[in-house]
Amino acid sequence: MAETPFEREVPQRRLPASVSRLWSVAARWELALGLILLLGLGLRMHGIDWDQPEGALVPLQMHPDERFLSLVSDRLDWPESVGGYFDTASSPLNPYNDPETHSYVYGTFPLFLVKGAATMAGRLPDTFLGLDMPDEYADRAGPGNSYDRDILWGRRITALFDTATIALVFALGCTLFSRKTGLLAALFYALAVLPTQLAHFWTMDPYVTFFGAATLLIAARTLRDEAQMRRPTLRLLALYSLLGLTVGLGLASKVTAWPLLLAPLLSVAIRVGLRDLPRLGLRWHGEKPTLRGHWTSDISLLCLALAVAMIVFRVAQPYAFAGPNFWDMNLNPTWRADIEREVDFQNGNVDYPPFVQFAGRSPFLTPLKNLVVWGLGPALGLTALAAAVAASTVVFRRRELTFVMPLAFAGAVFLFQGPRFVAFMRYFEPIYPVLCLLAAWALLEIWQRRPIGAGGRHRVPSWVPQRLYPSRRAVSGTTVALVLGVIGLTVFWATAFQSIYTQGHPRITASEWLYANAPPGSRITGEIWDDTLPYSIPG
Repeated sequence: MAETPFEREVPQRRLPASVSRLWSVAARWELALGLILLLGLGLRMHGIDWDQPEGALVPLQMHPDERFLSLVSDRLDWPESVGGYFDTASSPLNPYNDPETHSYVYGTFPLFLVKGAATMAGRLPDTFLGLDMPDEYADRAGPGNSYDRDILWGRRITALFDTATIALVFALGCTLFSRKTGLLAALFYALAVLPTQLAHFWTMDPYVTFFGAATLLIAARTLRDEAQMRRPTLRLLALYSLLGLTVGLGLASKVTAWPLLLAPLLSVAIRVGLRDLPRLGLRWHGEKPTLRGHWTSDISLLCLALAVAMIVFRVAQPYAFAGPNFWDMNLNPTWRADIEREVDFQNGNVDYPPFVQFAGRSPFLTPLKNLVVWGLGPALGLTALAAAVAASTVVFRRRELTFVMPLAFAGAVFLFQGPRFVAFMRYFEPIYPVLCLLAAWALLEIWQRRPIGAGGRHRVPSWVPQRLYPSRRAVSGTTVALVLGVIGLTVFWATAFQSIYTQGHPRITASEWLYANAPPGSRITGEIWDDTLPYSIPG
């Protein structure tokens, strides 16, 4: 019988030893992850001084939230003792003790972290990470403790935290799926436009995103098979203690990070279901792992995580409590009233000029549109949403629990923020690691099931209707076009938005035009919000 091109054997050619060694190094996942992290860091550091025009000594702080944080930080001072730190009524580090700070609804952990870094830095060289800090600015309020220095350190630390989130996305992908999935998910998050943009500024949402990814990762590690594990009890104690740490710091970054609490709760529930309820036929990674212990021990671990979270929140957000001692756990009435006012802002119950832009928006639909069109880009955004639907189908059809925690966390964030009157895109940033992870999983699932060779079958995922693939050639061509298309368009989208930082800031450009073209003596009128109200810039 005549040979066909598919049947003809191709002679094997051995590569030179030097080329083979070079390929073995280049193909290692460590190198790929390192390159992805460098790419993510470069995108986040590029244009970090975007609002510093030529001739200016420092950035002009065009982001209203970080300008507010800089003003608050500049007016705070460190207490003289640990007891003074927890003394809410008299601590100089408490924003509410400053007469010019009428409201502070952000978390204090990022505030204290940045202020501490700037204080300890003192007088570093003028140029650090591409940012200038002239002596006259450093001298204005003391070494490492000024309005200008704090904002520079705030941006650097935020960029580093979001770069670390890329590594967490990789680790989460490895834990839940495979190393390839982790690498592709990390690449997607490194390229994602909204996280890249938010990492340029000192805001709280990148911190919540970091601790959200860390919490999901640790919770997933609690469900590993314990059959061949040494000292599983000690390991679980350490993991649930870390869960409490990440949940507590996440809440101390922003109180709207409450969905992080779902991770330890679901971790315990999944452990009980897999081990103690065999009739349900639940699976983790398609199998039933060996999990030791009893539901009572699982509840004890959950209590441990919640206790650690409470202690960490008490330390990192001390002025949410009345004090004056560490063990005084009553809520601070001023902080509570401030949060309640912020809830009124978010629900549209208070007329506030910056929020007029949300009038007439559609709950849920507008955040989805912004996520797809701007936050991730159409290619990656649509892929991520389709993957979320597919993952939900797998959970119910196969009783596969691998997807439960990421889907529950993302769903809780979206259901909490989606219907609110105020729905800034940054409020949804914590779900971006999950969306990138699910998109990577779906694309690799399709890629790995494409037909190969003459006898290749339509090895498409079970959740994809077979009728959508009329032939083997169509399957292979569609798969290659889909996977490479999503990756290529995501790279294009990220590159296109990076071009923004090569141009002048629009507000600065408009001001320069006005100075150059407005006739001398011209009057400029505007609408000014009544600043006598007891509100500052809300979170």
